[in-house]
Amino acid sequence: MRMSTKLSCCLPGEKIALVPDGDVIRIVGGGAAPAGRKRDRDTTGESVIATHVVVPVLDAGRITASAPHMRRYVPQKGDVVVGVVVRSLGLCYVVSIGSAHLAMLDALAFDGASKVNKPRLRVGDAVFAHVLSSHLSTELSCCALPGTEAKDWTTREGTFGSLDGGLLITTTCDFARSVFDERSSLLDNIGREVSFEACVGVNGKLWLRTSNVSTTITVARCILECAKDGSRPDEVIRTFFPSVLQ
Repeated sequence: MRMSTKLSCCLPGEKIALVPDGDVIRIVGGGAAPAGRKRDRDTTGESVIATHVVVPVLDAGRITASAPHMRRYVPQKGDVVVGVVVRSLGLCYVVSIGSAHLAMLDALAFDGASKVNKPRLRVGDAVFAHVLSSHLSTELSCCALPGTEAKDWTTREGTFGSLDGGLLITTTCDFARSVFDERSSLLDNIGREVSFEACVGVNGKLWLRTSNVSTTITVARCILECAKDGSRPDEVIRTFFPSVLQ
Protein backbone atom coordinates (compact mmCIF):
# COMPACT_ATOMS: atom_id res chain seq x y z
CA MET A 1 0.00 0.00 0.00
CA ARG A 2 1.30 3.46 -0.79
CA MET A 3 0.36 6.67 0.93
CA SER A 4 -1.16 9.24 -1.44
CA THR A 5 0.07 12.23 0.52
CA LYS A 6 2.45 13.03 3.33
CA LEU A 7 0.34 15.85 4.72
CA SER A 8 0.14 15.79 8.52
CA CYS A 9 -3.50 16.86 8.39
CA CYS A 10 -6.23 15.73 5.97
CA LEU A 11 -9.42 17.63 5.26
CA PRO A 12 -12.80 15.98 4.61
CA GLY A 13 -12.83 14.38 1.14
CA GLU A 14 -9.05 14.31 0.86
CA LYS A 15 -7.43 11.02 -0.12
CA ILE A 16 -5.45 9.39 2.68
CA ALA A 17 -4.25 6.18 1.03
CA LEU A 18 -4.74 3.87 -1.94
CA VAL A 19 -5.23 0.18 -1.13
CA PRO A 20 -4.19 -2.07 -4.07
CA ASP A 21 -6.21 -5.16 -4.97
CA GLY A 22 -5.16 -8.10 -2.80
CA ASP A 23 -4.10 -5.94 0.14
CA VAL A 24 -6.52 -5.48 3.02
CA ILE A 25 -6.33 -2.47 5.29
CA ARG A 26 -8.35 -1.96 8.46
CA ILE A 27 -9.81 1.49 9.12
CA VAL A 28 -9.81 2.45 12.80
CA GLY A 29 -11.65 5.53 14.03
CA GLY A 30 -14.54 7.53 12.65
CA GLY A 31 -12.45 9.99 10.65
CA ALA A 32 -11.96 7.94 7.48
CA ALA A 33 -13.93 5.68 5.14
CA PRO A 34 -13.55 3.88 1.77
CA ALA A 35 -14.17 6.16 -1.19
CA GLY A 36 -16.64 3.69 -2.75
CA ARG A 37 -20.08 2.69 -1.57
CA LYS A 38 -18.76 0.08 0.82
CA ARG A 39 -18.55 1.24 4.40
CA ASP A 40 -16.77 -1.78 5.85
CA ARG A 41 -13.87 -1.20 8.20
CA ASP A 42 -11.78 -3.70 6.19
CA THR A 43 -11.27 -2.53 2.63
CA THR A 44 -9.24 -3.44 -0.44
CA GLY A 45 -8.89 -2.17 -4.00
CA GLU A 46 -10.05 1.38 -3.38
CA SER A 47 -9.02 4.70 -1.92
CA VAL A 48 -9.49 5.71 1.70
CA ILE A 49 -10.65 9.29 2.22
CA ALA A 50 -10.99 11.51 5.27
CA THR A 51 -14.52 12.21 6.52
CA HIS A 52 -13.38 14.72 9.15
CA VAL A 53 -10.33 16.85 9.80
CA VAL A 54 -7.89 14.15 10.91
CA VAL A 55 -4.23 13.34 11.33
CA PRO A 56 -4.09 9.77 9.95
CA VAL A 57 -1.56 7.22 11.12
CA LEU A 58 -0.58 4.13 9.09
CA ASP A 59 0.65 1.27 11.22
CA ALA A 60 0.75 -2.53 10.77
CA GLY A 61 -1.93 -2.88 8.12
CA ARG A 62 -4.35 -0.34 9.51
CA ILE A 63 -5.16 3.33 9.19
CA THR A 64 -6.02 5.12 12.41
CA ALA A 65 -7.99 8.28 11.70
CA SER A 66 -9.53 9.58 14.90
CA ALA A 67 -11.01 13.06 14.90
CA PRO A 68 -9.88 14.73 18.16
CA HIS A 69 -12.73 15.99 20.34
CA MET A 70 -15.33 14.82 17.82
CA ARG A 71 -18.65 14.52 19.65
CA ARG A 72 -20.83 13.63 16.67
CA TYR A 73 -20.34 9.92 16.22
CA VAL A 74 -20.19 8.50 12.67
CA PRO A 75 -21.29 4.82 12.69
CA GLN A 76 -19.17 2.21 10.97
CA LYS A 77 -19.84 -1.49 10.59
CA GLY A 78 -18.28 -3.45 13.44
CA ASP A 79 -18.19 -0.56 15.92
CA VAL A 80 -19.06 -1.41 19.51
CA VAL A 81 -21.50 1.15 20.95
CA VAL A 82 -23.53 1.96 24.03
CA GLY A 83 -26.98 3.35 23.28
CA VAL A 84 -30.27 4.30 24.92
CA VAL A 85 -33.67 3.02 23.82
CA VAL A 86 -35.87 5.98 22.87
CA ARG A 87 -38.82 4.18 21.28
CA SER A 88 -40.35 0.71 21.03
CA LEU A 89 -41.90 -0.38 17.71
CA GLY A 90 -43.12 -3.91 18.37
CA LEU A 91 -40.38 -6.12 16.97
CA CYS A 92 -37.89 -3.28 16.76
CA TYR A 93 -36.35 -0.71 19.08
CA VAL A 94 -35.17 2.77 18.16
CA VAL A 95 -31.85 3.52 19.85
CA SER A 96 -29.92 6.76 20.28
CA ILE A 97 -26.17 6.27 19.85
CA GLY A 98 -25.11 9.90 19.48
CA SER A 99 -24.99 9.90 15.67
CA ALA A 100 -26.87 12.16 13.27
CA HIS A 101 -29.64 9.57 12.92
CA LEU A 102 -31.23 7.11 15.30
CA ALA A 103 -30.30 3.43 15.04
CA MET A 104 -32.57 0.40 14.84
CA LEU A 105 -32.23 -2.72 17.01
CA ASP A 106 -34.28 -5.77 16.04
CA ALA A 107 -35.94 -7.39 19.05
CA LEU A 108 -34.70 -10.76 17.73
CA ALA A 109 -31.08 -9.58 17.35
CA PHE A 110 -30.13 -11.36 20.59
CA ASP A 111 -28.59 -14.84 20.80
CA GLY A 112 -31.37 -17.36 21.43
CA ALA A 113 -34.18 -14.84 21.01
CA SER A 114 -37.49 -15.83 19.38
CA LYS A 115 -40.87 -14.16 18.91
CA VAL A 116 -42.04 -15.81 22.11
CA ASN A 117 -38.83 -15.59 24.14
CA LYS A 118 -37.12 -12.26 23.58
CA PRO A 119 -35.85 -9.35 25.69
CA ARG A 120 -38.41 -6.70 26.49
CA LEU A 121 -36.63 -3.36 26.60
CA ARG A 122 -38.19 -0.17 27.86
CA VAL A 123 -37.64 3.44 26.88
CA GLY A 124 -34.59 4.70 28.77
CA ASP A 125 -32.85 1.32 28.97
CA ALA A 126 -29.17 1.26 28.03
CA VAL A 127 -27.88 -1.39 25.62
CA PHE A 128 -24.43 -2.60 24.64
CA ALA A 129 -24.38 -3.56 20.96
CA HIS A 130 -22.35 -3.53 17.77
CA VAL A 131 -23.10 -1.87 14.43
CA LEU A 132 -24.37 -4.46 11.98
CA SER A 133 -24.84 -2.08 9.07
CA SER A 134 -24.39 1.64 8.47
CA HIS A 135 -24.95 1.93 4.71
CA LEU A 136 -28.46 3.40 4.37
CA SER A 137 -29.60 3.25 7.99
CA THR A 138 -27.77 2.18 11.12
CA GLU A 139 -28.70 -1.29 12.32
CA LEU A 140 -27.51 -2.69 15.64
CA SER A 141 -27.18 -6.22 16.95
CA CYS A 142 -26.66 -7.77 20.36
CA CYS A 143 -25.66 -11.16 18.94
CA ALA A 144 -22.12 -12.42 19.49
CA LEU A 145 -19.49 -11.23 17.03
CA PRO A 146 -18.15 -13.76 14.49
CA GLY A 147 -15.48 -15.94 16.04
CA THR A 148 -16.75 -15.48 19.60
CA GLU A 149 -18.87 -17.82 21.68
CA ALA A 150 -22.60 -17.16 21.54
CA LYS A 151 -24.51 -17.41 24.82
CA ASP A 152 -28.27 -17.31 25.20
CA TRP A 153 -29.51 -13.87 26.22
CA THR A 154 -31.37 -15.36 29.20
CA THR A 155 -28.08 -16.42 30.83
CA ARG A 156 -26.91 -12.78 31.08
CA GLU A 157 -23.41 -14.05 30.25
CA GLY A 158 -23.15 -12.69 26.72
CA THR A 159 -20.95 -9.75 25.78
CA PHE A 160 -23.83 -7.68 24.42
CA GLY A 161 -27.32 -6.94 25.69
CA SER A 162 -29.25 -4.64 27.98
CA LEU A 163 -27.44 -2.87 30.81
CA ASP A 164 -29.24 -2.83 34.14
CA GLY A 165 -28.80 0.05 36.57
CA GLY A 166 -25.48 1.84 36.63
CA LEU A 167 -24.58 5.26 35.25
CA LEU A 168 -24.14 6.37 31.64
CA ILE A 169 -21.62 9.12 30.91
CA THR A 170 -20.65 10.85 27.67
CA THR A 171 -17.13 11.79 26.57
CA THR A 172 -15.51 12.55 23.22
CA CYS A 173 -15.36 9.74 20.68
CA ASP A 174 -11.58 10.05 20.55
CA PHE A 175 -11.21 9.53 24.30
CA ALA A 176 -13.66 6.60 24.28
CA ARG A 177 -11.66 4.91 21.53
CA SER A 178 -8.46 5.40 23.53
CA VAL A 179 -10.07 3.75 26.57
CA PHE A 180 -11.42 0.95 24.38
CA ASP A 181 -7.90 0.26 23.06
CA GLU A 182 -6.45 -2.89 24.64
CA ARG A 183 -3.23 -1.00 25.31
CA SER A 184 -4.98 1.46 27.62
CA SER A 185 -4.45 0.88 31.35
CA LEU A 186 -6.87 3.56 32.59
CA LEU A 187 -9.65 1.22 33.71
CA ASP A 188 -7.15 -1.32 35.07
CA ASN A 189 -5.53 1.33 37.26
CA ILE A 190 -8.88 2.45 38.64
CA GLY A 191 -9.85 -1.17 39.16
CA ARG A 192 -6.92 -1.66 41.55
CA GLU A 193 -8.76 0.49 44.07
CA VAL A 194 -12.43 -0.25 43.44
CA SER A 195 -14.35 -3.06 41.76
CA PHE A 196 -16.64 -1.88 38.99
CA GLU A 197 -18.26 -2.97 35.74
CA ALA A 198 -17.80 -0.95 32.58
CA CYS A 199 -18.95 -1.01 28.97
CA VAL A 200 -17.14 1.33 26.61
CA GLY A 201 -18.62 2.35 23.28
CA VAL A 202 -16.55 4.01 20.58
CA ASN A 203 -19.48 6.41 20.19
CA GLY A 204 -18.32 8.24 23.33
CA LYS A 205 -20.71 6.52 25.75
CA LEU A 206 -19.43 4.73 28.87
CA TRP A 207 -21.64 2.70 31.18
CA LEU A 208 -20.46 2.16 34.76
CA ARG A 209 -21.78 0.21 37.73
CA THR A 210 -20.39 -0.44 41.21
CA SER A 211 -21.81 -1.73 44.49
CA ASN A 212 -23.22 1.68 45.46
CA VAL A 213 -24.20 4.99 43.91
CA SER A 214 -21.50 7.15 45.56
CA THR A 215 -18.68 4.93 44.30
CA THR A 216 -20.17 4.86 40.82
CA ILE A 217 -20.23 8.66 40.76
CA THR A 218 -16.62 8.84 41.96
CA VAL A 219 -15.43 6.50 39.20
CA ALA A 220 -17.41 8.49 36.64
CA ARG A 221 -15.93 11.80 37.82
CA CYS A 222 -12.44 10.32 37.66
CA ILE A 223 -12.91 9.12 34.07
CA LEU A 224 -14.41 12.44 32.97
CA GLU A 225 -11.50 14.31 34.55
CA CYS A 226 -9.05 12.05 32.71
CA ALA A 227 -10.88 12.89 29.49
CA LYS A 228 -10.26 16.60 30.15
CA ASP A 229 -6.57 16.14 30.93
CA GLY A 230 -5.34 13.12 29.02
CA SER A 231 -1.70 14.07 29.50
CA ARG A 232 -1.57 13.03 33.17
CA PRO A 233 -4.15 10.30 33.88
CA ASP A 234 -2.06 8.78 36.69
CA GLU A 235 -2.13 12.04 38.65
CA VAL A 236 -5.88 12.38 38.13
CA ILE A 237 -6.48 8.83 39.39
CA ARG A 238 -4.39 9.51 42.50
CA THR A 239 -6.56 12.52 43.25
CA PHE A 240 -9.69 10.36 43.46
CA PHE A 241 -8.02 7.16 44.69
CA PRO A 242 -4.84 8.06 46.65
CA SER A 243 -3.75 4.45 47.18
CA VAL A 244 -3.64 3.68 43.44
CA LEU A 245 -0.25 3.41 41.73
CA GLN A 246 1.68 3.67 44.96
